[in-house]
Parts: sequence; C-alpha cells; structure tokens
Amino acid sequence: MDSRLRAFVFGGTGVIGGGIVKALAKEPRFDRVTLFGRRKVEFPTSAADDENYSKFTQESIDFENLVQLDSKKFQGFQVGFYALGVSSAKVDEPTYVKVEHDYTMAVAKGVKEAECLHFNWVSGKSADKNSWFLFARVKAQVEEELAQLGIPRLSIYQPAMVLKTENRVGVCITKCLDRWHLMSIDSDALGKVIVGNSLRTSEASVETLKMADISKLEKEFV
Repeated sequence: MDSRLRAFVFGGTGVIGGGIVKALAKEPRFDRVTLFGRRKVEFPTSAADDENYSKFTQESIDFENLVQLDSKKFQGFQVGFYALGVSSAKVDEPTYVKVEHDYTMAVAKGVKEAECLHFNWVSGKSADKNSWFLFARVKAQVEEELAQLGIPRLSIYQPAMVLKTENRVGVCITKCLDRWHLMSIDSDALGKVIVGNSLRTSEASVETLKMADISKLEKEFV
C-alpha cells in the first residue's frame, strides 16, 4: 500500500465515526481524507499540534438515492471507513434494514467496483443471523454479504459497549468496572484502533476483530 494514503469516511458525525476522524487527523500517512455525510463534521477551532484537519474535505450525500451512487466517487481511495448506523430502538424495521443493510451494501459495492484496497466496517458484538433481535440478524447478514463481495481486504469490527469519549464520568465509571476493557471501549480509542489496524498488513482478505482483538490492539495503538 502507498505510503501516502487517501481515505473516505461515512458516519463521521457519529460517536464511532468521530473517533475515526480524530485518529485520521493525527495520522500523517493519510494525506487526504473525504468525509461523506448528510451533515458536516465540525472540526475543533483550535487543533492540537499533532492534528491536521486541513487534509479533510467534506461532500454531501443524498442517502435516499445511495443505491444509485456512482462508484467513481470512490476512485483514487485506498482505504474506506464506514461507521454509519442507527439504533434499532429508534426506528421501525424497514428503516433499520435500509440504513444498516442497504446503505452499507451500496457503498461496499461501489468500493469494490472502484478497486479500493481496504474497506473497514463497524458491526457489533452481538451479530448473529439466528438471533431473536433485529439488529443482531441484520449485522450478521451484512457481514456475510460483505465477505462475498471480494474486496481485496475487508476488516469487520465487533465492539461491545462504545462510550463517547467526551462523557468523562461514564468513561471513568465503566473503566473502573471493566478495567481490562473486555466489554467496553471509548470512541476515541476505538477510532485509533480502527485507523491503526488499517495501516497494518494482513494475510487474510477478510478479518473479523472481536472485542478481545480490539482490546489487544488498543494496548498497541492507544
């Protein structure tokens, strides 16, 4: 993979996506990053010395027509990060399936057609096609379909509880209860793990990183 990389991010305004954006801002090997979304990501007014937000561009996407998205949008990118999602408790089943399955697969197919080398997708710890729960079944279905696309490298992340880093009280309490980070991780740390893992080499074309794997990488990258 090139030493100077171009990446795109879906879901940059969300909790996990925000962590990915912060990690990319601190990673000089990514010299250009495009954020796709409905809303613009608000960058800090005063960035730290090791953060570079000038390399980011933002592009508005019409998600209702995402299935017709031209794969040319993904040409020239080596790495894609996808952290777009919605809670199954906040929407009805058709909407949840559209956001979690249809949107993801539309982007992933575009990635494949554009010959992007590495697609990173955030799933969930409970993904299970035989589950009683909608979110678990849909996540498992997407994982299976993504693996069949033949993207050169696919990384699937299955974190457990993800805490917003800015929620300092919640993060502190959870870290005390889960000192080994087997059941939880804060969003900034997860972002560093995902970006750090994208820079590692992998012999497997499809890799699924469970919470235990994520915790091990957290010690390396955070």
